Amino acid sequence: MTTAVVLKDTFVKIGGYPDPSWCKLSSDQAADHQRGEITVAECAGKCLSNAACRIFCVSPGLTMCDLYSTLMTVDFIGFGANLYQSCYSSWAHKFNLITPNMTVMSSAPFSPNFKGLMTIDGYCCDFEMGYRFISNNAPTNFLNVDFGKVVTIEELRIAAFYGYFQGIEIRFGSSSNIATNLQISVVYGASNGDNRIYVKPPATGRYLTLKKNDYGAMDVCEMQAIPPKL
Repeated sequence: MTTAVVLKDTFVKIGGYPDPSWCKLSSDQAADHQRGEITVAECAGKCLSNAACRIFCVSPGLTMCDLYSTLMTVDFIGFGANLYQSCYSSWAHKFNLITPNMTVMSSAPFSPNFKGLMTIDGYCCDFEMGYRFISNNAPTNFLNVDFGKVVTIEELRIAAFYGYFQGIEIRFGSSSNIATNLQISVVYGASNGDNRIYVKPPATGRYLTLKKNDYGAMDVCEMQAIPPKL
């Protein structure tokens, strides 16, 4: 398989840029190379060889290759517009149905900085405490995303950290009474990082709900909902 095919099949070019102050794994300077530049394909290869890498960015003139563990979607505007020429993500999906302008309802956040809207803003760094929903300790906590219309999903990508994503019931359907919607998954044990939930067969609905059914806090950093392949 050629490098071009690997790049196309694995990475999606994103419109924004990660925060250079957080979640950076490494920085490779072109001055250390005989040609004096680092190609996009070479930078992609460095990301693929690092298990923690989710984003790679190249600077103008291909003089620098930076790797990040940041999880971003194609919709996040991002940081560092003057620092990079382009960035590519292996976590972002170009057909993600969740966008930052959707309506989100949630149980009470731990603080105003950790509100439910943070789960659809398109940005997540496990070392950066902002840009995530963290609830209070409570008997039940929930997060509900209204797509605004009926959609069909085949996969969920949910980024969560710190061991607070457990005992989570996930429902999806067209009823505003979320208890009657289809249960598509239950996450029992503590789960950290990139959680992939495959919906077989694909489900149709408008409301996606994550509900914690036992006492404790709930942490969700970012979400994507992927439609079936055409």
